[in-house]
Amino acid sequence: MGDKAPDMEKENASSAESENVAGTRRPEDKSLSAGISALPRPTLANGPCRPDLHEFPATVIGDRKRSFRSAWYSSFPWLECSSKEDCAYCYYCRLFVDKAAHNKQITQFAVGGFRNWRDAVMSFNKHEATDQHTQATSFYNDAKRMHERSTSVASEVSAQHASQVDVNRKNVGRIVETVMLLGRQNIPFRGYDESTESTNRGNFIALLSWKASDVPELAQHLTSKIHYTSPSSQNEIIELVGSSVEAALVPKVQNNGVWSRIADETSDISHHEQLSLCFRTVSKELVVEEHFF
Repeated sequence: MGDKAPDMEKENASSAESENVAGTRRPEDKSLSAGISALPRPTLANGPCRPDLHEFPATVIGDRKRSFRSAWYSSFPWLECSSKEDCAYCYYCRLFVDKAAHNKQITQFAVGGFRNWRDAVMSFNKHEATDQHTQATSFYNDAKRMHERSTSVASEVSAQHASQVDVNRKNVGRIVETVMLLGRQNIPFRGYDESTESTNRGNFIALLSWKASDVPELAQHLTSKIHYTSPSSQNEIIELVGSSVEAALVPKVQNNGVWSRIADETSDISHHEQLSLCFRTVSKELVVEEHFF
């Protein structure tokens, strides 16, 4: 029993080394695993690994030194190279090695790496004629079309979303401009009945409807579920505009140095007190300005 344990461990280690990451059997040549580790894992987005070096590593083959040539890239779109291991690979076969290989033997272009530069072009042409490469090329073309289609759809959806956001911002800007106009002219906003059946919906709705007659985008916005024209939305916009005016006016009053404030209060038809404020300032150039709230 003690003598068999080391043999069993060797057998398990040998079995593990003879399987690649794809789960398929490969030859026991350890040089086959060296080249594949030098290249990044193939993905459809990254494309083939194609270093364009002035000089590639040279290997003595026959009676002279030979090396990989970057000019081969243009003739073989699937060709990629690992300059570190001085090997050539097939990008399509590496990308779809599981699907294309099935139970067939995986060629060195997918796993081991090709480095016989003397017969490079002939070997490249021979590889292109194999069933594995033909299937891998078919898988690649289908995956590329699906990727381009999904990218196109995502870009179109993103463009539509950006366009809708721009339209919404312009519509909200028109509503804010209407609020500012009514406030500047001291015109009442709301009417007694602002429902769609009312014949007089108030100045705010009437002015927006008049503006929408020339702006189709605003007209469509006013008929949507979220239109920001409710009484609560009007009050919120008024408060935001008031805060903006206050933030711009306070430094101006402080810088002028000479200013006065007038407050007047009156009750409306519902007996609610309405406070009006007027700030009168004199600038250093003796220019008199009045600001009402």
